[in-house]
Amino acid sequence: MQLFHSNQQGITIKIGSENNLEAMENCSLITATYSIDQKSLGSIAVIGPTRMDYGRVVSLLHHVSKDLSNALSNLYDE
Repeated sequence: MQLFHSNQQGITIKIGSENNLEAMENCSLITATYSIDQKSLGSIAVIGPTRMDYGRVVSLLHHVSKDLSNALSNLYDE
């Protein structure tokens, strides 16, 4: 079972029936990729109700993925 799969970088939002699983049709899935040197390494996600503060969640995920990318870059540059 796979909740999401994406080759896209950045933020992705799936609301309700846009999700791959029927059990998630009343939920939203917001994902953000993290990377080193423009190469995606993985994604972080928030699952929540379809009625959530999308602006706040997107902003938080953006900052977390940026900070994670920076931390990993610094770790591998050492």
